[in-house]
Amino acid sequence: MDTLPWHIISYPRSGNHLARAIIEGYSHRPTIGCPESVLRDQPIYLRRPNLQSGAIKVFDHRPIGYKSHFAREFHAHDRALDGRAGLLLITRDPLEAISSHVYRIVSRRRFSLDKTIRRQVSSSIDSYLSLIHIYRSMAHRPRLHMRFETLADPKERVASAQILLRGIGVDAMVSPPDVEAIVSTARESQTSVGRMRVKLRDRIRHMVREHISYDDALKLIVNR
Repeated sequence: MDTLPWHIISYPRSGNHLARAIIEGYSHRPTIGCPESVLRDQPIYLRRPNLQSGAIKVFDHRPIGYKSHFAREFHAHDRALDGRAGLLLITRDPLEAISSHVYRIVSRRRFSLDKTIRRQVSSSIDSYLSLIHIYRSMAHRPRLHMRFETLADPKERVASAQILLRGIGVDAMVSPPDVEAIVSTARESQTSVGRMRVKLRDRIRHMVREHISYDDALKLIVNR
């Protein structure tokens, strides 16, 4: 199957891993991790849960997708691809995505001051929006926007996976048993945030909620 390579861009904790698993599972081609951690961020089919389950099988080893969480990673991949790649943007409610990612950063510190958290939240909002601006600036390329919430919802997953695959030029029919096996493998091969400290989580969520909503983000994408 000869399909255009695609950037798979999303803010951390927004479903990039899930999308990569679905794409690998139905295109039978690998996806490449973030350029700064490509050796550690292996294709999903090479990770232990898939080696055990065999849900994802790769027959063509030409990469189909290139993961990026931040603008600098997108530009690094894009230079290597000579600007010849489509753009798949995956978004998740920034309250959930940014709060989860910021929590992972600040929870490693024993004392988390409000000013430290606010600085991290502000930087993270900028990073989240920068990916949307990249998407908006690429009107001359093939583009597709998917929401994490529809891919993650068991009731919408089959239809959403079908839209995703057709959107990037993969001709495959999604069946519930197959996609659920792929999703299960993806879930097992991803690092969990773990149990959150409720007060710290709520402080971060409050700060994110003050500055950005999902409606704000989606309006930027739609009004391109």
